[in-house]
Amino acid sequence: MPGIDVFGNLNTGIISNTLNQSEFNTVGNGVNAQTLQVVAHAITGGINHSNGPKTNYSSLLSTFDGKTSAQTNAYSFSNFHFANGDTTGLDGVAQSWGRNNAAGDEGTEAITVAALQGDRVTSGTVSSIVGNKINYTNVLNENVRGEDRPLIITTPSKIYSSGMIVSTSGTPTVVTGDGNQDWTTLGPNLFICIDSQTNGVLKLVVPIRSITDANHLVLDYISEGNDAPLPVPTLPSTYKIFRGSNVVCMSTTLGSMNVVDATQFSVGDTFEQPLGYAHTITGIHVHVGQKLPFASNAGGTGMAIGNDANGVTFPIGYLFTGPVSTAFYADTVKTDGLAIKNNPAGALVKSLVNTGSTNLLGVFTGAGQNTFLSYDRSMDVWKTTRPFVLPSFTVANLPNPPCTGSRVYVLDALSPSFLSPIVGGGTTKCPAFYNGTAWVAA
Repeated sequence: MPGIDVFGNLNTGIISNTLNQSEFNTVGNGVNAQTLQVVAHAITGGINHSNGPKTNYSSLLSTFDGKTSAQTNAYSFSNFHFANGDTTGLDGVAQSWGRNNAAGDEGTEAITVAALQGDRVTSGTVSSIVGNKINYTNVLNENVRGEDRPLIITTPSKIYSSGMIVSTSGTPTVVTGDGNQDWTTLGPNLFICIDSQTNGVLKLVVPIRSITDANHLVLDYISEGNDAPLPVPTLPSTYKIFRGSNVVCMSTTLGSMNVVDATQFSVGDTFEQPLGYAHTITGIHVHVGQKLPFASNAGGTGMAIGNDANGVTFPIGYLFTGPVSTAFYADTVKTDGLAIKNNPAGALVKSLVNTGSTNLLGVFTGAGQNTFLSYDRSMDVWKTTRPFVLPSFTVANLPNPPCTGSRVYVLDALSPSFLSPIVGGGTTKCPAFYNGTAWVAA
């Protein structure tokens, strides 16, 4: 039926069913007005045991199952406020009077989300073929079928795997074999998986765009509409080239799928539908948009974490668990990369590792190479991979009073002598050291 958009305009969308709709004209002071309220009470009978079983209660559950190409949302909301006052997209409170009593308990969490790539694939056996419609039996994980993903034939006799892959390079990616294969014999509708890029039964399967010669082929690795480089595999590696075709026109009928071209499928073939490649995962994606200059507004914050603990200091403000390649990444920093308002009692940046060496600071050189400031625990020394340049002064302008142990270099030393007080008026550039009494040549 015709739907209403977020601005209240009629007949601008498609809606399957309207649960409730309201219009507020007069609401008393201090009154909370809701269009829909869901209330649930869990009184008795629940359990929470280590390693299970556990009872999970929800006052509201939303599930969406998308098998066609689109942008899907399990839950969508909008809040457009055209008058003064706070405007909050999502508001809620999680408050607990209990404790963590079972292994794996997370405690009280205001928001818990997970963004995961698929962990299983559809597989089965072809039972009959009608045009480009493939009927099948012996199916596993049929509920994770989807359009625009390849259906590859896994019958062993139809998999090509001669020789090894020795290199991948360029965009689009060129794959090079070791010379012990002849890819020109394979025909169309091909997909490749380099075995070092598998994770158990899950494969990184990429369509082949073209075959150049017996041991060179070009991948059709497309990310967001553009050619992209294949993630670098461990090489040399074995590989598999599969025949197959992309799935189209998914129907609700179980036991069959339509593909672009079914000519390479045969009755009795086994198949699977692998995960999609070039997949990006983001745990929480927050957009903020301010249109007027910041000088005319109160300010803006991408993500704010406030401690509402009545003076009790939280031990950790931001926590990553599990391995990450880059903990913090800012695409465009206009002013400061890191700003701390109050002087910390500990270190501004602190490493909790107690073995080996730690690179405290890494900066790209003009040639695009990393340079580091690091601490070597085995030698108990600080190291750099590039030289330091000391600050320069004329003797008359040396810092006064300096800190004992300070090092600089002077621009106008006159006949400097090692560890003797330094005198200006000359032309010699000379390192200088403050020994607690005087600046001396060093």
